[in-house]
Amino acid sequence: MKKIKFLAVVLCSAALWGTALNASAQSETIFDVIKNKLAGNEKPPSVEEIIQETKEIKDEVKDLSQNYVIESIKKYNKMISDVRTEVNSKTWFIYEKTDAEKFQVILDGIEEMKDFYNRLNKEKQNVRKEMFSYIESVKSFSKELDRKIPEEKREKERLEREYNNIDPKYSAEEKEIKRNGLRKRISFCERRIKILQDFTKNYYKLSPILEEARKSIDKFIFIVEESAGVYNDAYRTLKLQRDISNAYRTIEELKSLDYLSENIMKSWEDLENIVNILSDQVVGFDDGV
Repeated sequence: MKKIKFLAVVLCSAALWGTALNASAQSETIFDVIKNKLAGNEKPPSVEEIIQETKEIKDEVKDLSQNYVIESIKKYNKMISDVRTEVNSKTWFIYEKTDAEKFQVILDGIEEMKDFYNRLNKEKQNVRKEMFSYIESVKSFSKELDRKIPEEKREKERLEREYNNIDPKYSAEEKEIKRNGLRKRISFCERRIKILQDFTKNYYKLSPILEEARKSIDKFIFIVEESAGVYNDAYRTLKLQRDISNAYRTIEELKSLDYLSENIMKSWEDLENIVNILSDQVVGFDDGV
């Protein structure tokens, strides 16, 4: 009944205001005025800037490469930490408009993370395979060391022979240019040999690290699987809280309909007074002569 009464009053008011207002288009509507008044000079909630990172992550590279996964999780972890700081910094009144808007921003961010972990969980075997491929690539490279070092040494010897036996067909200037280029190439070759030798010396230290990395990858994949469930339930819980808050807020708004209706009808008297005064103040053509 309250809703019907309220709507009836609104419809009557619409007719009255339609008669009173000029029909020409206005540069600023009443809705613009209300919106601007409510907006004021308030700065956007800092939590919105935090949650915005999820949009950037979502718009970046879409494949689940190792770098994308790791960098995305780092960003999400930082974002959760920042949101926690924001949440703990004040008392929340979720039934109020400002806090309700911030709450929705947080909920949107949690939803982004939920979707990310669900997708990651769905593709976990592919992610695991790619991560293991990095380990295998290091192992494969190490197996090539016995071949690569002798090859580089032979290349160095070949360049040195060429350096010491420049073809006489070249002019003196060309010979000097040739020697200069060969010196650089020999220097680079020596550098490659040193890099390979250093890696060979250190590989025995890397071997156990690679084995531990296998265990770390399996643990990571297991945690990703659990995270999908955790973020799903976190989102469901916050969404439920939002829906309940919206229900309470709707009830409060319904309770205020009678008050709003009375005030709308009171505005009719003000409107009539405005119309009468302005109509009486208009100077007619005859009065102006």
